[in-house]
Amino acid sequence: MPTGDITHIDHPLLAGLSEEHMSKIASCAWGDRFEEGEHLFRVGEIADRCFLISAGLLALELDAGQRGVIRTSTIGAGEVAGFSWLFPPHRYGESGHVVEPIEATVHEGEKLRKMMVAVHDFGYELIMRFSPVMISRIQAARLQLRPLQRRLILCAA
Repeated sequence: MPTGDITHIDHPLLAGLSEEHMSKIASCAWGDRFEEGEHLFRVGEIADRCFLISAGLLALELDAGQRGVIRTSTIGAGEVAGFSWLFPPHRYGESGHVVEPIEATVHEGEKLRKMMVAVHDFGYELIMRFSPVMISRIQAARLQLRPLQRRLILCAA
């Protein structure tokens, strides 16, 4: 259930952000809670939100077809979920499944993108903060998928 207006967001990703930039990011944010079993997003859905998690656990998952769902990571307090709002085609590339109730600050992706284009130093600041997290997620997913890749190679041989 969304909560009222936010003026400051206490999250490691935004630590040290200028008041001007905090005001911008807070202008398109709200607090929300998600229960166990819910999905924050699913593969292929329009990516219109970003989630700064303050409590709970979220499983990031890929659908491997006949092999089932593969959990690439489990993230919690202080983490970020849903980067796909940043880049075209703005569709989620994984699913986010709540495994323990989550409290998060939710950000409206399209509004953030427009602000990032209009105010370049704001856009640069956010990209520099999101990029290391995205890189570590890609690396974690690659490590989780490596055993599956080996099995596929062996099956094809």
